[in-house]
Formats: sequence, C-alpha cells, structure tokens
Amino acid sequence: MKLEAIWQMEGTLTTRTPMHVGDGRTRPLGGAEDVEVQTAAKTPDKRARIPGSSLKGVLRSGFGEREALDIFGEKEQGGVAQFLDAYSAVPLAWNDLVLGRTAIDGVTGAAQQHLLFQMEVVPPGIVFSVRIRGKAFAGERWQDTVGVIERGMRRFNDDTIRLGAGEANQRGLCTWNLAAVKVMDAAERREWLKNPVPLEGYLGGLGDCKGELEAQTAAAPTPRGRTLKLTLKFDGHPFLVNDPRKTGKKVDGKHAHAARRMANGRLLLPAESFRGVLAHQAARIARTNGPQGKSGDRENVKRSSGGGLPQDKNAVTRLFGAAGWASVLEVGDFVEIGRKEQPCPGDPKVQQFLAVDRFTGGGVDERKFDAEGGWEPLLHGEVTVDLERLRAIGKVEPALGLLALTLRDLAEGDLAFGWGSGKGYGWATVDTGVQTAVEWVEKAMSGWGAGTVKDWIGAWQAEGGNRG
Repeated sequence: MKLEAIWQMEGTLTTRTPMHVGDGRTRPLGGAEDVEVQTAAKTPDKRARIPGSSLKGVLRSGFGEREALDIFGEKEQGGVAQFLDAYSAVPLAWNDLVLGRTAIDGVTGAAQQHLLFQMEVVPPGIVFSVRIRGKAFAGERWQDTVGVIERGMRRFNDDTIRLGAGEANQRGLCTWNLAAVKVMDAAERREWLKNPVPLEGYLGGLGDCKGELEAQTAAAPTPRGRTLKLTLKFDGHPFLVNDPRKTGKKVDGKHAHAARRMANGRLLLPAESFRGVLAHQAARIARTNGPQGKSGDRENVKRSSGGGLPQDKNAVTRLFGAAGWASVLEVGDFVEIGRKEQPCPGDPKVQQFLAVDRFTGGGVDERKFDAEGGWEPLLHGEVTVDLERLRAIGKVEPALGLLALTLRDLAEGDLAFGWGSGKGYGWATVDTGVQTAVEWVEKAMSGWGAGTVKDWIGAWQAEGGNRG
C-alpha cells in the first residue's frame, strides 16, 4: 500500500482541575510515618507526563467500533494514529502537590485506620504539549483522519472525557486547543530522504496545514446529568480536613492537626470526603428500612452472560457504586467562599485540647495537642447525578427517594465533615435561603423522575420491603 503522507497534530491540553495519572509507584510522605504517596507519571527532570497510552485509551472510548479499529487498531491490527507522550512545559514541585484520601468505614462513618493514602496531582493551569502522528495511504485523505481525531479531542472541552483517576470527583478536566497540523506529502518526503534528519525535527519545521481541515461544527455538549449547587454553612462550628503535610510536633512550630487549604489559603473539603459522608448517611438510612438491615450494604455488580446489567441491586449500590459499578454521583471539591461580614479566606482558628485519662478522668501529662482550622466558613461545591447511567441498573425513582432523604438530612444539619465531629467540628447545614430543608429538596430535585419526591420515597420504601 503506497504511503501518501505523514501527518502530525500539535496542540495543548491545559488542566482545569487536579489530575492524577499514576506511574504505578509510591513514595513515603516526607515527615509522616506509615503514609505513602501514589506518584504521578513524570520525567526525570520533574515535568509532568501524560503517557500516550493514557490519552489514546481515554479518546478511544468516544468512537464507534469501526472508527476505533481504523484509528486506534487492536491486538492483531495497528491503527493509523500514534499518540506520543505529552509533557508539561515546566518542572513541578511535587512535594507541594499531594492530595490526601482515606477510606471511610461504612458503619462508623470514621476514617479507617491504615487506609489513609496520598497521591501526587497536577494542579489546574498546567499546559501539556500534545503530539499525535499518523500516516495516510493511497486512497485516503489525511484531512479525514485528522478531522475525526480533532472532534474527539474537543470532547475534553465539554467535560465528556477526562484524564487520570478520580473522574467521579471531577479530577482530570482539561481544555484542548489544536495549534497546528504538519503534513509531509510525497514531495516533502523526497526532500527529507535526501538528508534524513530525525523525523521529529523535520515535521516540526514544516508549515501549518490546519487551514485545510474542513470547518467542524461543534456539537452541543450533552449534559452529564442533573447538577445541584450546594453551599455548606458551618454556623457555630469550626472546620478542618486534616493535612498531614502541615502537621508535626509543637517544638517544630507545627500543629497536631492543620486544615487542608487551597494555594490561596481557602479551606478545602475534598470531593471524596464529601462523597464518603453522603454515602455513609445513605447506607445508615437504608439499614433502618431494608430487610435485616441489608439494604445499606454495597452489592457487587456483574453483567449477565449476555452482557446485561442486573436490575435488582439496592439503591445505595446504584447511587454510590460497588465492585463492577461506578458511582453515578460526580462530586467536585468544596471550596471556601466569602460572606459580607467575613473576609475570605477567614482567619485561622487554633484550639487547644488536653487528652483525658480514661481511668482517672484527669488530664494526661504531656498530652496537650491543638488543631488549626477555620471558624464558621461557607464552602461551595457541586454534585451531579448521571440519571442515564442510573436508569441502566434499575428504576430511577427508588434511588432518587433515598438520595432525597440523604440530602434532607444534609440540609437539616445531621452530617459532619472532616476532623473532630465529636469535638464540635465540621457540623454543617445547607444554605437553603428561606426554604425549609424539605422544600429545598423538593425544588432542587424537581423533574428528575416521574412523580414527586414523596412518591420516590414511597417507591424506595416499597422496594426495600420487596427485597425481603
């Protein structure tokens, strides 16, 4: 088959939210014992790296089988496109780019011991140089293949695809920009063969042929689901999610507990922390209703021999996921916002504590500790529910009924976030304006399913009974 042209797409991906593309390794967290950091893919000079295979895999998910086979290939057949590793323009200070996570005990709602872990993340605003290269053979137009890939890459811009771990927590959102298309046609290839310098440099020096692409009309992005914008109020309470990078001994000038903050000093409630508390409350509600309290347990999801998804999983599983099924709730980080009467970020609050001996009831010598957090902050974030995926694994309304009950409890102040709930930390309500919690839930979820919120709750209760 005669080779007609070699082409190369050149563009940039700019991160809009933290991104973790791992390299399968770990390292110890400096200054902390027994805490490991899942490291991100990077170059020896500390520039962030997106492996070409990661970009290829994410992009492939949006193509039909025929297009995917032609462009990406399969085991026995190579595709026409080669995805090169993408690199950030500058090295990153990785010790400062660590995001903490912990597993939440489903019964107690507390962080599980020894399951705290950290991962390196690329922050928002980092620009990666992207190159995608391919060939066009006789009877093929490079414009057609490049045009198809360009449409696929533009799916980054409407949040349809993203990179790395933590998709449900809005990690890995990026913006794509096509900068140039370089094409080595038959004439250029003859010139190159006279003095075959490295192909990388030769392609980079060619003129831009991007103007030869046919004008593409951007399709309107398909909404990923219904979104709730939430403002959490910690009126009368301090708040902190502990950041082990900032904690240490008093003699070193550090606090025993210190709040996680954004680079600009604003308090942060990570998406996974919010999701864990919400999932625990949903399971707690379900255990009071289901047969033998089992309707709050996560159930593994397996496809049938024909590829179908089961339709009998409980609402907790359908909403928050389990083995074989990802959560239908996409949660973003909650970040501190200002009030009229309070600057943002607010002044840090340091509180002193003394450990109490359980036998004597007195204070334990040399067991003073402190906590640095925020006082009465407002935190704003978003929760999106993918109703289309929810429909794929059973009726929507019963699951929405359980979610409505959970959101009602959140709005009424029954949920605490972060460290120290037993010490008065982290108890929040939702800013519902002049509405009651029930009124806010009914209005916020209006139109998500057939019937009313009350109908959905009834359907969930009936479903729990039927599962016995």
